[in-house]
Amino acid sequence: MTHCHIDHVGRIPWLIAACFRGPIYCTEPTAALLSVVLKDALEINLDRNHRLVEAALTRIESQIVALPFKDWFALNVNVKIPMQNAEHILGSTYIEIDALLESNEHHRKVFSGDLG
Repeated sequence: MTHCHIDHVGRIPWLIAACFRGPIYCTEPTAALLSVVLKDALEINLDRNHRLVEAALTRIESQIVALPFKDWFALNVNVKIPMQNAEHILGSTYIEIDALLESNEHHRKVFSGDLG
């Protein structure tokens, strides 16, 4: 996740309900904001059923991998990323993706959320 605006995180509960069990990568500040933003949205959508809201948040929180800014993190043997400060909102990031190709060359792409 690049940042914690509802238009970027609002589908996470539905992805989890559809059996997504992978990690949710984000920055540490975004991880701290995520529960607050999603709790509000879930309470509206689940008619304030606190048991369902808490169950959904617990599942989501168990899948979050909160990363510090600028540290390279290995997604697997051939792909690593750092979360770079995008200065859009608290915790926002743009992500560099560095991949080692079969030809032994490094290939880098940059992904931004709302930075244009």
